[in-house]
Amino acid sequence: ASWRERRVEVESQIDELHNQLFSGATIPIVEANIQRALSGHARDTGITVSSTRLADRLISDDWLLISQEMSFRTSDQMNTARFLERLETSAPRLWVTGFTVNRSRNQYSGSITVVGFARSEGLVTEVASNR
Repeated sequence: ASWRERRVEVESQIDELHNQLFSGATIPIVEANIQRALSGHARDTGITVSSTRLADRLISDDWLLISQEMSFRTSDQMNTARFLERLETSAPRLWVTGFTVNRSRNQYSGSITVVGFARSEGLVTEVASNR
C-alpha cells in the first residue's frame, strides 16, 4: 500500500476510535452520559431497569474509564439478546465486562456491568474527586 493509502486508512481508524469515546465537560457529565446510553439501550430493547449503581472511575494518563453496573428484568429472553447486540454495536461504545441472568417462572432478571471510555485531557475535575 502506498503512503497515501496508509495515511487514509489510519485517519479512518482514528475517526472510528473517536466515535467510540464518550464526551462531556466534567467527569460526572461523562458518567451521566454513559448511564443514559445504557438505560436507553435497555429501554429500546424491552429491558426494564431495576437499579443502577454509582459509577466507578479510573483515570490513567489522558484516559478516563467509567464502569457502570445496572440491574434489570424482562419477561422475554430474546430482549436480553437484543440488548447485548445493541451494546456491541453502540456508538459511543459500551463494553460489557460482567453479565449475569437468572430465570424465575416467566421473569428474567440479572445485572450487567459496562465500561465506557473518554479522554480525560481537558475535563474539568472536581477539587475533591476522591471516591
